[in-house]
Amino acid sequence: AWNFPDEAARLRGAAAGDPAEYLGHPTIRALTRLSGMPFLRGNSVRVLINGDATFDAIFKAIEVAKVYVIVQFFIVRDDDLGRKLQDLLIKKAQQGVRVYFLYDSIGSFDLPKRYVTTLRAGGVQTHPFATKRKFVNRFQINFRNHRKIVVVDGECAFVGGHNVGVEYLGANPRLSPWRDTHIEVRGPAVASIQFVFIEDWYWATQRIPEVEASKTSAHDMSCLVLASGPADHQET
Repeated sequence: AWNFPDEAARLRGAAAGDPAEYLGHPTIRALTRLSGMPFLRGNSVRVLINGDATFDAIFKAIEVAKVYVIVQFFIVRDDDLGRKLQDLLIKKAQQGVRVYFLYDSIGSFDLPKRYVTTLRAGGVQTHPFATKRKFVNRFQINFRNHRKIVVVDGECAFVGGHNVGVEYLGANPRLSPWRDTHIEVRGPAVASIQFVFIEDWYWATQRIPEVEASKTSAHDMSCLVLASGPADHQET
C-alpha cells in the first residue's frame, strides 16, 4: 500500500517517520502555529471510504465502549441511521457509559424535539451548538459547527465528512450516488481530537466533559490535528 510519509521521505532521501524530514521545518512550524496542536507520533490511521464503512466502524466501536463516548455532528436526522445511533447511545448510557452528544442547531434544524428528549431521558448528555448562550451571542450566519467527531474511551476517534443521515449511505435517490470519506485514528492524536470537542462542549454547556488519556498505537504514524472553527482567529 502506498504511504505518503514513507514515499515522500524516499523521494527526498530522508528517513521515514519524522515529519520535519519530509515536510521541512518551516512547514512544521507553520502548521503547529496555525493549529495550536503538536505533531504526535505513535498513531495509526485507517481510511473509511464511504458511509457504510464509516458507520459500521463507528457503531462497532461504540458497541464495545466501557467508559465514555463522544459524539458530535453538524447534521443529525431522525431517519433509520439517526434512530440506530440514538438507540445505541441510549443502550450504552444505560450500561453506565458516559455519553456526550453535541449537534449543530442550524445544521440539524429539522431534528424533532422528541429525538433530543428521548436521548436525554435515556441518560445521554445532549446539547445543541448554538450561536447564542447565556452571556454570549455570536449571531452570525457562518458561526456554525460543521465538525463530525466520535471518540470512544480515548482509544479511537473518527473524523471526516459524513453526517448522520441515510443520504450518506446512498439511500436518498435525489442525492445518490453519494460518497464521502472518514478516517479512524488511534494513538496520541486522539487526545488532540478530544480537545477540540472539549472546547465545543464547554462553549455549549460551560462544563468540561470527563475524558481519558489516549494511548500509543501499534504503528508509528505522525499526526497533527488541524481544527478550524468559526471562532478561530483565522476565520472571518
